[in-house]
This record gives sequence, C-alpha cells and structure tokens, in this order.
Amino acid sequence: MEILQQEPLKVKKPALKRLDLSKNYLKTKHCLCLLAPLESPECNLQELRLRDNNLDDEFGIKLLQSLVRARSLQVVCLARN
Repeated sequence: MEILQQEPLKVKKPALKRLDLSKNYLKTKHCLCLLAPLESPECNLQELRLRDNNLDDEFGIKLLQSLVRARSLQVVCLARN
C-alpha cells in the first residue's frame, strides 16, 4: 500500500478586519473562544463589536488580558453588557 504525501495547504493571512456580533445575546461562555485567535500574530482583526450580549466581568477581564497581545485590534465595543 502506497501512502501519498501531500504538501501542507498554504493558507493566506486571514483577511477578516471587522467582526460584529452585536445583539446576538451571547453569553461569556460563547465569547471566550474569540480570545485565543485575537492573540495570534496572524490575526488581522481591527474591530470587534460585542454590544448587547450579556457579557459579564469575567469576560471583560479576560478580554483585557488578551488585548495586551492583540496587535491589530483597534476598536472594541462592549456597550450595554
């Protein structure tokens, strides 16, 4: 049986610049998965809007910790949480 080897897929740098998840009534547990990608050097996200999502202080603290390493992020909206 011969195993075919393929070259790894070449992935371009992600092009997502703005992510608006406002008014989705998400909770902290749903938004925590956003934090690790923000810290990645490949992340190009410049604007993150999470208005009206029932986020708590725990998320706010973890987001602030991630923002230290999020180099591209310029705008964050957490209004009405």
